[in-house]
Amino acid sequence: ANPTKSTYQPPEIAGKTKLIYTVKDGDNLGFIAMWYNVGLSDLRYWNNIYRNTIRVGQKLAIYVNPSKAEYYSKINQMSFEEKQAMAGKPASSSTVPGMASSSSTSSVQDGSYELYTVRYGDTVWDIAKKYDGTTASEILALNGITDPSRIKVGQVLKIRKKI
Repeated sequence: ANPTKSTYQPPEIAGKTKLIYTVKDGDNLGFIAMWYNVGLSDLRYWNNIYRNTIRVGQKLAIYVNPSKAEYYSKINQMSFEEKQAMAGKPASSSTVPGMASSSSTSSVQDGSYELYTVRYGDTVWDIAKKYDGTTASEILALNGITDPSRIKVGQVLKIRKKI
């Protein structure tokens, strides 16, 4: 057997149109790559990004087919919901940045759920381990969270229905 090494081939940018996207709250590289229909590894390569860390206000270079440049150039001015809908993934109010807090306040008032306030260093998996019979997936679904890394210190999570 002759194992071969897999290597990344950077995309050809000759003849493509360069667009600049400004990162907004709630964005992540996966979403941005999906909205522009480009590869995640390509997006990282074009912008010298080695992990998944991006910051609000950061400018990202994206190279697109010139025939679709006008279509893609509108993305920078769209709301999060519009971008998700355009990509065929409608955003529910619980996945929209800044909206989760209003839904967690109502759960505090109804009292039918066990609640947990996120502390520094917590992960959804760690929180689930504290409650027998509860999984991280159940906590994510109950709170409408699609990205477990986006929980914040002080956030109140529904854990499970009170018995």
